[in-house]
Amino acid sequence: MWREDIVCRSVALIGFSEVVESLGGDPTALMEAAGIDTATLNYDDSFISWVSFCDVLEMAARELNAPDLGLQWAVSLSSDFSNKGPLAILVMFSPDVRTFISSWMQYTRVHTNGNWVEIFENDTEGHVRIVLHSSPIALGTRQLSEHILAIFSRMSHEYLKPSVRKPLEVWFQHSAPKGKTLHDEVFGCPVKFNADHTAIYLRREIMDIKLGASFKFTRKIVDEYLARRIQSSPFQKLSITTLVAQSLPAIVGVGNSDVNSVAALLGMNTKKLQRLLSDEGTNYSDILDEVRKDMACRRLRESDIAIGRLAGLLDYTSMIAFRNACKRWTGMSPREYRKASRQVVDDS
Repeated sequence: MWREDIVCRSVALIGFSEVVESLGGDPTALMEAAGIDTATLNYDDSFISWVSFCDVLEMAARELNAPDLGLQWAVSLSSDFSNKGPLAILVMFSPDVRTFISSWMQYTRVHTNGNWVEIFENDTEGHVRIVLHSSPIALGTRQLSEHILAIFSRMSHEYLKPSVRKPLEVWFQHSAPKGKTLHDEVFGCPVKFNADHTAIYLRREIMDIKLGASFKFTRKIVDEYLARRIQSSPFQKLSITTLVAQSLPAIVGVGNSDVNSVAALLGMNTKKLQRLLSDEGTNYSDILDEVRKDMACRRLRESDIAIGRLAGLLDYTSMIAFRNACKRWTGMSPREYRKASRQVVDDS
């Protein structure tokens, strides 16, 4: 039986090379020292070891004498950084902040099984606690934890009104750095170290703030994100088929991979999308099936992610449905395909 690897998507390293170079470091050397195949960075949907991901952040912080590297990285990201595209998509499909946070929790499963989020609403004390958990197998997660909460704080600052967007408190389990200037600038609230858990505390009223279609500016972010995915596509011809195929990996796994959601994502009604795809000799179901096939086979070959988890990440409602799809694609069950693909590598 295969042991499940703890992994994350390579897209998580977007902007890391730039911030390391700005501090005088060699990002390629650091990644190679941490055991990261830099070739995977050319494909957003590849997986890398979550332990190696944490290790390279801690290593860079030490070698560059940058104890707040995770925060510097979050601050340095451009306004349309890659991960913001999927988050903006979640905003579009979320009627309120509560739904968005719930979707965000589910979306983290697409990126990694190395950390996960829990949310606790406290009506009595009037706050919401969003707790970030990390797998204990990594020796250090200081930089990653600070980076993730800084990204969340940055998104809150951009999407929420000034009266509620500032966190009440931020807690970290690790010890305090020598200087906290950047922490104060990024979070704008009390920051507690050596805490029982890593979390960000928000005002309870935030949860009912309306989002969805009322946030028109997310359209620009989504369009920029889709344009970037299209530019990285091996297809030279810009077509509706390409647009759908390149947008699907961003939303598969969060329950929005139906044709109506994708049509809304592309700014058109469902009938128009279906007609345009028909004009190109294809249909939505076939494109979704091909995208799922590519994502599934790549994950089965490159990682030991559990079969049940993979079925969920591809928006299958049951293991049986995923197993049947895999047998249709490859003639084998997911476990048989994983074993056979690795046997080919071992024999080569």
